[in-house]
Amino acid sequence: MTVIPEDLMPLVRAAQLSGGFCQERAIASAIARERARCRQAVEAWQMRLTAGEDLGGSLELLLAEIEASGGAMEQTPDDGDDAVLVALRRKLHEAARVADRKILAMPDYADTAREAAAIEAILQPGEDLADRILCLWPVTPEGCEAIRSALLWKRGEYIGSCLGENE
Repeated sequence: MTVIPEDLMPLVRAAQLSGGFCQERAIASAIARERARCRQAVEAWQMRLTAGEDLGGSLELLLAEIEASGGAMEQTPDDGDDAVLVALRRKLHEAARVADRKILAMPDYADTAREAAAIEAILQPGEDLADRILCLWPVTPEGCEAIRSALLWKRGEYIGSCLGENE
């Protein structure tokens, strides 16, 4: 073992520390690249969903594309969006249940304009939640599923599909 003179120890420690910082920067850079790659895949997936492509297998397709393009999807969101997405999806599901009950309990309106306005008012909380969801970036499969739910809501298909799958 090599004995390091005491007067050189501060330089050795500085070199060791800078090596550690370089390693941390390299790891942070690799994580940033992985997040960017996943975001690109999610953006492409969202565009396909918005364009009206098949929603059934789209989440599986997204995960397969991310896996094939160089790695597994990172499970830790970079800015907490996925935790918010999951919470908003739960609220969206509850809004669907409430809207379904209110629509079923609506009185018969004499004119369609008043009926349409009443339905729009009932659906507005879900619209607001869907808009909030679509402003966030998913990283995990659960976050992607929240985006899918919001897109279904915007198409007018969420109430039937969510109540059919979970009720």
